[in-house]
Amino acid sequence: KIFKIMVFYYFLSLIYIQTTKKLAYIVSDINIPFWQIISKGIKDKSNELGYEIHIYSSNNLKKSELENLASAISLKIDGLIISPINSSTASTLLEIAKMNKIPTIVADIGSDSQDY
Repeated sequence: KIFKIMVFYYFLSLIYIQTTKKLAYIVSDINIPFWQIISKGIKDKSNELGYEIHIYSSNNLKKSELENLASAISLKIDGLIISPINSSTASTLLEIAKMNKIPTIVADIGSDSQDY
């Protein structure tokens, strides 16, 4: 009987893991007070809605921004929020997200790309 209960809880945990959606927020520089406030709001709302959220600060470095996106994609995220360094890097991030079929929201700066 204990084995059946253990199996039941195991499958229940698998269902929970598979239904938890993962989001990533890539911010230009979390050390800037404005982005700290935005990050906290995104984190709080994501948690409230039952999402797992991963927040990445790019420290205003284009290379870090791309590495952060690669890290987020490797987690098999279900959605992406970006506050990019500038509008030209936004285009690159959006294209990569599109190639990976990841729905993306731009918070703040916008994009040079005409597709977005």
